[in-house]
Amino acid sequence: MTRVVLFDIDGTLLASGGVGRRAMEGALLVHFGTIGPTHYRYDGKTDVQIARESMRMAGFSDADVDARIPALLADYLARLEHTVRSGEH
Repeated sequence: MTRVVLFDIDGTLLASGGVGRRAMEGALLVHFGTIGPTHYRYDGKTDVQIARESMRMAGFSDADVDARIPALLADYLARLEHTVRSGEH
């Protein structure tokens, strides 16, 4: 069987039902105590950019965000994988 991996940063190729956003918000809540502004747009941005910009808007310094990025991304990816594999989307 051929396996295909698609990268769709701006949401023009895949419709995931918000799985990525929910995974990121869950990780942000655990690592920062907030999901950031509810009006923040994720489309067209990398995961690190989303974390930096949304947490900057929530009052965190770039240095504070950068220090938490490795743990945040590990948590985010685990949540994303769990949701996709379990079919909960």
